Amino acid sequence: MPERDFSDKSKPTLREQAEAHFGKQIDDTQQVEEKKPEYKPTRAPVDTNQDFLFQTPTKEVILPSGGAGLYPQIPEGKVTIKPIEQREIDILNTDHLVQKNLAFDKAIDSCIMSPKISTNMLISGDKVFLLFKIFELSKGTSKYEFTQICPSCRNKNMSEVDFDNIETTRIELEKNEFVIEELPICKRSITYHLLTGNERSEIDQKIRVIMNSTTASKLIDSTSTEVMNASIDEVSGVPAEYKKEFVKKLIYGDAVYIKEHMNKNTPGMNPVYMFDCVHCEYSGEILIPITSEFFSMKI
Repeated sequence: MPERDFSDKSKPTLREQAEAHFGKQIDDTQQVEEKKPEYKPTRAPVDTNQDFLFQTPTKEVILPSGGAGLYPQIPEGKVTIKPIEQREIDILNTDHLVQKNLAFDKAIDSCIMSPKISTNMLISGDKVFLLFKIFELSKGTSKYEFTQICPSCRNKNMSEVDFDNIETTRIELEKNEFVIEELPICKRSITYHLLTGNERSEIDQKIRVIMNSTTASKLIDSTSTEVMNASIDEVSGVPAEYKKEFVKKLIYGDAVYIKEHMNKNTPGMNPVYMFDCVHCEYSGEILIPITSEFFSMKI
């Protein structure tokens, strides 16, 4: 007796359902793979505030001269500075700028955030003030260590200056013009101005070249005479073409009187320190060397 088939012939088999779903016949040896959802990696959300970036510290300082009477660009005398960063280090290490004696001023100018000015337009006292403040902001210290060559024996000395110990003189100037009505000895009157950073840099560079020559030990440091020549504009009774001769013959008492008058009317920080040579008996005030080595950024 034949076996009876109790299956429901009208109901499609699982094979037929799969073929209908995938639109093709399936080989008996082929397995139907379950379709998995496609994996799409997601990125972490971007911090649009960029709080993770380092913010360059800045500092607002007020020029010792007040600014209003000397610089139209700085009516309130306020200047915002930042520290030396990698960009300025690159400037200090650029050979062609160093050779032209431009690297230092360009690096310092780059540290002035506002207003955008050149330090060479400032009178020397204001420029030195900014240099020292940028130094402190860049190195986190007010102490400056450097090598000083003795002007007497020409030997090298290690020196240190603390800028916090240099007094800042604040005088609000209306204009850069001063008159001495009568000198104590020659009885002449003179008109002078305070040197700008550019004028002072030119003098320092001229003296540096001379003093670093092979015959420097036989030369006399004429910085004082050069500063006097550049500062004095008029002398009563002396034609302009003879002004240098007048300065050359200036008697000690008159020269000291002019220097004291200038110091009394000069705002800023005076970049000098007391130097005592360890190799000889020389002792006296010397200018703090402000060159491209001032920041010692060579790496």
